[in-house]
Amino acid sequence: MVGAYADEYGPLRLYGTDILFNNAGSTIRKPIHELSLGAWNQVITNNLTSMSLVTRESY
Repeated sequence: MVGAYADEYGPLRLYGTDILFNNAGSTIRKPIHELSLGAWNQVITNNLTSMSLVTRESY
């Protein structure tokens, strides 16, 4: 299955990315003063780091 996908869509990488939607995100519904550092880091990783990695891989 992966091979078939690569055969069909792999050549598209030659032309670069025209549009990239980073549409995922998460939150923890607590007041900021109740948020632990670990919870904050989880939100940052989910929302910023993942977006940055996907964007970097699209080039």
